Amino acid sequence: MIHTLSQYITNYLIKHKIIDQETEIYEYGFELMISTWIGTILVLIIGSFTNHFLDAVIYECVFRFTRIYTGGYHCKTYTKCILSYVFFFIIFIFLFPYFSNISFYSILAVCLLNLLIVMLLCPVDHQNKRLLEDEKRRFKKKSIFRMFILDLVIILLPILNINRIVIILYSIIVIDTLIFLGYLENRFL
Repeated sequence: MIHTLSQYITNYLIKHKIIDQETEIYEYGFELMISTWIGTILVLIIGSFTNHFLDAVIYECVFRFTRIYTGGYHCKTYTKCILSYVFFFIIFIFLFPYFSNISFYSILAVCLLNLLIVMLLCPVDHQNKRLLEDEKRRFKKKSIFRMFILDLVIILLPILNINRIVIILYSIIVIDTLIFLGYLENRFL
């Protein structure tokens, strides 16, 4: 479905002379866009039906803010990618009540572990898109900077008495898990 829709959009744009003939590149780009939008819309819908809409928006923002530079595990199909993205959010909804009394030291430990994982493993490239050495250096700097910003936000939120720390913390744990799984996949497969 995603591939067919991306072909349709690409052919339409070529027919109307909006883009040139490099169909494979455009089709791939539209597939990524469509897949991303489907996952985003599903998470936002689930968030709104479960009274976690703001959490869904934050989850989405944290993922978009970090994953572009950190890399990590990628599913083999768009369907699996969308389902896993949505599944991780659904897990958060079920775990949310258990995160209410998280200590500052636990938060600090997760933030420090997060920075360590990013500094040691990022960026994690994918076998279908290997990064050049220059790209790796740039992506590493950007991923460390972005995670440092998120960790700083996480540490400051309890001081400001803002209760949205849990979804940011959870999102970072999921991203760290994907970084680690992507690293293992590259190393052993």
